[in-house]
Amino acid sequence: MSTVTENDLKRLEDLIIASREENRQKFTSLEAGQGDLKERLTVIETRLSSLEGGQSDLKERLSVIEARFDEWRPSISKIPDLAVQSGLGGFPKEELHQEAEKVGELKNWKQVGLVFVTAVVSSIFSGTIGGVIGWLIRGPRA
Repeated sequence: MSTVTENDLKRLEDLIIASREENRQKFTSLEAGQGDLKERLTVIETRLSSLEGGQSDLKERLSVIEARFDEWRPSISKIPDLAVQSGLGGFPKEELHQEAEKVGELKNWKQVGLVFVTAVVSSIFSGTIGGVIGWLIRGPRA
């Protein structure tokens, strides 16, 4: 075996110190990277929580819309005219025509009622306004 010289030991010691310093720098950079990853993780967690909150808002809004649709379902089902024209609905066309006639009769009665109410209101106002205009024309001395 060869004898170890003082220069060889000094080189070995410098090599060990250099590798230790290199490892220390790598560990500090890893720790810094770990901190960065923690920050990113917190950002992702906050975004996820906001998405979950938005999802719960959407679920609430959907339930409100479904409730409204359930309220409107009877009214919507009374409109078979479109189904007759397009042949949709799963009902025979004869039944849909009968239902359409019933809805049409209901619409006619609504129109008749509206005309009657309008006539009554207009006759009341025309009598009152006519009386006031007549009084103004006659003048207060009569």
